[in-house]
Amino acid sequence: MRAKETNRYTSIVIVAKRARQIIDGVPPVIEGTATKPVTIAIEELEAGKIHWSHIKPV
Repeated sequence: MRAKETNRYTSIVIVAKRARQIIDGVPPVIEGTATKPVTIAIEELEAGKIHWSHIKPV
């Protein structure tokens, strides 16, 4: 899925999870001027570098 195909809630959850990964030591996938993990995660989402799939509960 792409960032433009999701609602705000999903985007917030995705950014929060990615920011936690960055805080835990996973390197960013884009070069940028941001230093805060949440800002880096937002930039990655907007650049289309974060990919996820939505799994519906059974």
